[in-house]
Amino acid sequence: MANLQVKIGELELKNPLITAAGAVGDGLALSDYYPPAQLGGMVLRSVTFEPQCGYPAPRVAEATGGMLTSIGLENRGAEYVASHELPRLQGCGTAVIPSIAALTEEEYQLTAARFDKVAGLAALEINLACADEQGLDFGADPARVGRIISSIKAVTGLPLIAKLSPAAQDQLKVAEAAATAGALAVSLTAPLPGMAIDIEKRQPILGRGWGRLSGPAVKPLALHMVHQLSKNLRLPVIGMGGIACGTDAIEFMMAGACAFQVGAANVHDPLIAPRILSELNEWLDAHGVRNVNEIVGVIA
Repeated sequence: MANLQVKIGELELKNPLITAAGAVGDGLALSDYYPPAQLGGMVLRSVTFEPQCGYPAPRVAEATGGMLTSIGLENRGAEYVASHELPRLQGCGTAVIPSIAALTEEEYQLTAARFDKVAGLAALEINLACADEQGLDFGADPARVGRIISSIKAVTGLPLIAKLSPAAQDQLKVAEAAATAGALAVSLTAPLPGMAIDIEKRQPILGRGWGRLSGPAVKPLALHMVHQLSKNLRLPVIGMGGIACGTDAIEFMMAGACAFQVGAANVHDPLIAPRILSELNEWLDAHGVRNVNEIVGVIA
């Protein structure tokens, strides 16, 4: 059996599979199916400094090759999560990575400062794909990303993973701004904007009007983005977008991702994470690969 251990800068994981933000809720949503210790890590649902209600229903719609979601940033706020949810995950056997979102630049720092006081966290993922009060993604502007990452670095020693926004016109410039400001790694891509229409009612299906597309439909675009970024960025890249089997994961790693996140596939199959790891192991063994890091970035 191949060695699946990977390093993301200073962060060491037992294997490259990380569940994406929201996939495991507060971290225990899938614990009835398999122990979290089987995972390399898990990113928790995005948390804002103050509690948020999220967007109106309906929040989920089917799409060809994926699903549309319009959840918003529904959560109980940084104080509740830090004092009630995160302590329950100590000793769970995997890297626990809270996701931080915000409505203002200042809120990122406030939440990071609160989480810095919580024991047992491996890193923080900074959700730059969420929108401010004017509806603009924080991750669309390199200068803004730099300010946000710098402000967070000032209040925590935890490693930072910058989750990039698909709204950015130049992902490399945004990623470089995050790197200069002190990010440990970047993750991409967040779900893409999309919508569905009820033609009988002549109105959008989702309560908000539009949402985010995830699932197999986005994989080719996400894979291309990871490949292009990993060739030109000095930071490690964590890939995501439509990964639903071991072959998908291998493609992302060959494209340059040192680790990968699995999100929407958990909705369809709560056992998808251990299955992907099993398929990854089988492929590596069948091809005589002794260490999973040997396949990272083999595509020029």
